Parts: sequence; structure tokens; C-alpha cells
Amino acid sequence: MMVSNDSLTALEWFGLESGFPRRYSGGGANYNDVFRWVYDALFDLNLEADVVPADAAACEGGSDVKVLAVYDHHAWSGPAIATRAVGRGSITHLAAMTSPALTRALLRLVARRAGATDWAADLAGTITVRKGVNGAGRPLAYLLNYSRDAVRVTLPVGGRDVLGTARPAGGALAAGADVVVPAWGVLAVEGERD
Repeated sequence: MMVSNDSLTALEWFGLESGFPRRYSGGGANYNDVFRWVYDALFDLNLEADVVPADAAACEGGSDVKVLAVYDHHAWSGPAIATRAVGRGSITHLAAMTSPALTRALLRLVARRAGATDWAADLAGTITVRKGVNGAGRPLAYLLNYSRDAVRVTLPVGGRDVLGTARPAGGALAAGADVVVPAWGVLAVEGERD
């Protein structure tokens, strides 16, 4: 996810709601609101993201731009969503604030095209997944249940139950096993070194 100080400044001077400086037009959405709109969609999809500064040189020009959506508005025209190849990857520019559902659909499409999805994306909407590596160099998968109801999932990965959520602490968890993550609970799975 690229962030831009130029965009932050532009939103202060040309507010989303009024088109006038935010401080003179009663506020409205700010850059953090826009950032969270995209980041929340990534979170909902179990897609982890790095935040990097915008590199204008990588984003400029090119006739290979593919327009995915255009504005249908009396005052605005041109691409609302566009993508283009950059090096071995691509960049997708979202220049419109869409519904959360459309934002998630677009991000899901972009992530799949980039090969950036894995088993965690398959659990999106059921349970939140975050991954990391512990001090011993072993992969960790955190299955977080942000719900008042217990959630049953089929584990796509195996390892050990670090916290004793589904098995006694340190107990084996096989890939493909059904486990229950309690309401507001977390299952931490420690895998083997890659």
C-alpha cells in the first residue's frame, strides 16, 4: 500500500465532500479515513500489507494503462480505477471512494493476480489470520476470532497449539483438523522451520 504526502496535502486543500479546504468547510474525511478505508478492506480479506512511500517514477506514464472503471458523473470524467504493468508486477490506482464491498472485490482481484493470496485469504470472513515468525525461526499463524460466537474452522496448516486453545498447550494440530476458536479467542499455531 503506497502512501503519499502529496495526497495528504491535496485532501486537506480539496476535501472529498466539498472540494474546498477542510479547515474552512467543516472538516470531513481526512487522509487517515481514506487510508483506513483501504487498510480495513485488506484486513477483512486477511491480506497483510506493507506501507511504503509513493514512488512517482514507478507510477507515471505509459500507454499500457488498462482502465477498469470510469467516472459516471457530470463534473468528473476519466479513469476511476486503472492498472498497468510495472517491472515484474503491476500497480492499481484507485481514484474513487467505492463501497466497502467493491473495495474488497478489487483488492481480492489485485492480490490474486499478483499471486499474493494463500490459505489465509480462504478464511476471510470467517476468522482473521495474522502470520509471523518467532524467535526460534518457526512460522506462527494467529487465528483471531473477533466474534461473540465460537467459530469452527478446518486448519489449513499444522503445528503446535501454543496457547492451549484447541489442544493442551504444545499439543499437536494436524493440517485438515477441525478446531474451535472460542468467542473473542485466539489460536496460535507454531509450525516447523521452513
